Amino acid sequence: MIKNAFVVIVCSLLFGYCSNSFGYSQTDDNQELAKTATLRIGYDDSPPNRYTDKDGNPNGYDIEYLSNILDAANIDYQFYSYPWKRIVRHIETGQLDIAMSAAKLEEREKFAFFSEEIFKLSSNILFIEKSYTEQFKELNALSLLPSIPAQIGVMRGTSYSDEYQSLLSDSNFAKKLVALNDVRQALNLAITGRIAGFIATREVALYELALRCQSHNFVEVYDLLKNESTASFLMYSKKTISRDLVNKIDQVMKRLERPNENLIDVDAHCAS
Repeated sequence: MIKNAFVVIVCSLLFGYCSNSFGYSQTDDNQELAKTATLRIGYDDSPPNRYTDKDGNPNGYDIEYLSNILDAANIDYQFYSYPWKRIVRHIETGQLDIAMSAAKLEEREKFAFFSEEIFKLSSNILFIEKSYTEQFKELNALSLLPSIPAQIGVMRGTSYSDEYQSLLSDSNFAKKLVALNDVRQALNLAITGRIAGFIATREVALYELALRCQSHNFVEVYDLLKNESTASFLMYSKKTISRDLVNKIDQVMKRLERPNENLIDVDAHCAS
């Protein structure tokens, strides 16, 4: 018992995460858990930032940036794809070690550490299909959404702004929201007229619109952050990650820059 305790203590001091770290061989909640010293990173499907490519590999700007950080810190890691809501739950239970691009919320700080360094800056925008422009032209606050005879798509478990969070308890506001898994699903519903539009980060929305040659059919009508960028962070499970490891990764983040983010050339893509 003393020997085992010594190994756990040394492991924790040196690496900050291996004593309670577990990993899946596949992204299936029923898979048998096995101990590993490899950090398990959850990512949702949100191209061009995070997605699984045609070869089944994790890809995107966030994936590349975090890989660069952990490589520089000499830390082993593996990516696992889940819906965002499940990623948050797995961070809470310790089934995942790290999540990317997470909002720093008070309720999450009960079970998670957050990086001091900002992982990403982004803007959250309400996009609507152009035929709804007249209905949304007076929208200058989300609290007015219940007065508009239309619904908008939102991503499950996403915190877009303080204003948005505070309105979720309003049943009239909540009725206007259609909870979806990703922006692609929202865009498909908007194109077919089942919802008026959707909320998404600007870069993700512009990427998906360009990919479908729909950029000319949608407009930005409301900036949830009032022209200010929101910061997102790395989120670490308190069950498996030490504050020392968080600090170590922060030190690497201070000296590394995010990769260049080049969106699709819409004219070239849609002309092909």
